[in-house]
Amino acid sequence: MEFLLNSGLSNVVALTEEVFSASSEVFGKVAIKKVLKTSTEFEAFLSLKHENIVEAIEIIEAEEFAFVLMEFAEFGDVFEYIMKNGLMSVEATLSVFSQVVKAVEYCHLNGIAHNDIKLENVLLSNGCVKLADFGFAKSTVVVAESEEFCGTLPYAAPNYGMNTHHC
Repeated sequence: MEFLLNSGLSNVVALTEEVFSASSEVFGKVAIKKVLKTSTEFEAFLSLKHENIVEAIEIIEAEEFAFVLMEFAEFGDVFEYIMKNGLMSVEATLSVFSQVVKAVEYCHLNGIAHNDIKLENVLLSNGCVKLADFGFAKSTVVVAESEEFCGTLPYAAPNYGMNTHHC
């Protein structure tokens, strides 16, 4: 059984109850995302392994695309959490923020800029924060040389992106 978890501008993420791997290993609930094999997002799934980044459990490659089976964050994203439960305490906010900073630092050390950090892309899983959705990710070299805006405009700094192109 599948359920739609999230549908952004670039991809759809679905939840499935039970998945079998090629080796007949059974996974519990996993999120599944279809990504282009030529994208930085696909590269991120292959190369980024960190406790604060959503983990690719298995990658099933097709010709142009890959289906990424990702760990399921059972408590949803931070935006959803705040809408249901109200504001987080100062201590919880600092914990979330510090874990996001660790994830971003790791990404940058590995040459990847996320480009779309927002509450909806920060997931909560077993007391751990997971940075997700690398759909706008770029190589840090490309980002440094680009004047192109990437990300979600309502989250951008004021006047940023007024005269720039969007990814």
